[in-house]
Amino acid sequence: MPALPWTPPLPRRLPRTGAAVAAVTLATAGAGCGGGGDENADPARIAPPHSVVYLVATVRPEGEQAQAVDRIGRTVFRVSNPGARLQQLVDRALLRNRATRNVSYADDVAPWLGRRVAVVVVPAPGYSRAMAMIFTAGNTDAAGKLVDRVAREATPRWPRRAYRGVHYRLDPADATAQGVVGDYLVAGDEVAFRAVVDAFRTGRGLAREPRYRRVAGDARGKLGFGYLDPTRSGTPPGGAVLAALLGSVGAAGSGPVTLSLSAAPDRIRVDVAAPGTGAAPRSDGITPLVARLPGDVWLALGLRGVGRSLRLALDRLGPPRGALRRAVDGAVRARTGLDLDRDLVPALGDIAFFVRGSTVSSVGAGVVVATPDPASARRLVARLRRLVRHAAGGRTATASLAGARGFRASGSHLPGTVYVVASGDRVVAARGVAAARAALAPGAGLARSPQYREAQASLGGAPPAMLVAFAPVAALVGTSTSPEAQRASAYLTALRTLVLAWAAAGPRHTGRMVVTLR
Repeated sequence: MPALPWTPPLPRRLPRTGAAVAAVTLATAGAGCGGGGDENADPARIAPPHSVVYLVATVRPEGEQAQAVDRIGRTVFRVSNPGARLQQLVDRALLRNRATRNVSYADDVAPWLGRRVAVVVVPAPGYSRAMAMIFTAGNTDAAGKLVDRVAREATPRWPRRAYRGVHYRLDPADATAQGVVGDYLVAGDEVAFRAVVDAFRTGRGLAREPRYRRVAGDARGKLGFGYLDPTRSGTPPGGAVLAALLGSVGAAGSGPVTLSLSAAPDRIRVDVAAPGTGAAPRSDGITPLVARLPGDVWLALGLRGVGRSLRLALDRLGPPRGALRRAVDGAVRARTGLDLDRDLVPALGDIAFFVRGSTVSSVGAGVVVATPDPASARRLVARLRRLVRHAAGGRTATASLAGARGFRASGSHLPGTVYVVASGDRVVAARGVAAARAALAPGAGLARSPQYREAQASLGGAPPAMLVAFAPVAALVGTSTSPEAQRASAYLTALRTLVLAWAAAGPRHTGRMVVTLR
């Protein structure tokens, strides 16, 4: 059965046994038998209840999910037998590590590896991120023998340790532990390993936490599932970034954020859910500017209420006359000559970015801004002209396009000729006159294009906030003669679209990303 072409992020100091086993999560696993264990066990049962991050992947999918993963391997990565190819790569990786050079996937891992592997991150004093991997084991005797064998062949040998009656091996080189805990093989930082043992001994793992139980249903039948609790101390930097991004669409309140990965023969889907704050701009959170972009764009991305979001961010810094706010205002004014409160906040509403063109000479990119205050928009264009002329060293000239007025600029620090013009409640900035004209007069618009209709259908009828059409991208990349570009173009040819949307649904905010295949 084919493998899942995805693995969770791994600890920086992943132990050598864990690294070897982590590699095999990419390969086809044989069913475990005998020797104790449960290949279908749920890793959340022994994941620490205070986990900041919990990620779990199904490494042996079944039914439609297995067919989908097999087709992805054959179509996108152009491998006739994905499982066999990945097993070869795993064996090569094992050979490169002195401690695992005598280990093979077929003989030493497949007999015990279960259906799931999980990564947990726990807060721990003195650690920036304490992590452990949890592998379900259909044969715990075989899993334990593999750990002991690698420990004996390591230089220096890994000593035995015990914690709350659970025996494990400690790699002195990086203070990581590995051993069998119940129906699982666990490998990771020793502090995280012991936290897993605590959950196992007390019987109070993450699976029994009320916050996790409320969202655990999202993991059923999925290839992958993620659980992030930003309220726990020790949230990793990536979690803080995710929380900030979700906050920009009115999400990321006091509850956990979840992610789930699923696949069908013609698509890959990622769903995100986060607690709401009651501050969502609208029920869909999607700007209509995306649908009104030129119909031939291959990249479109819309952001709603940017000026309002900027205002909220500034308010969090303190009052306008407060020390921190004055420092931020002064830094922006010194670097750009722009005043946040007068030039940016009132002029910025919804924003949409776009790229079009499938050859180097025809590529054009730009941004469309819907402004709630046309006077502020005109003032912003004038300020931007001075900024480009002085800060970027560009040459500027007055420009008029399709009834819009502003300026065009060129210079060594600019990507060709850039047009910045305002017309009523819109501001357009684009590279090249063709892209600027298309943004000002998009004709029927992107909403009438086949790729937009396909994107909307893949999202269940929801309007996309982001759309990537891969055929023009493949053609553009394919214009390069380098072998790397040609390989990338071949991969991109197998893809049709990537789309993203989000919505507010009661107390939860949801997002969905779908990649469709040809």
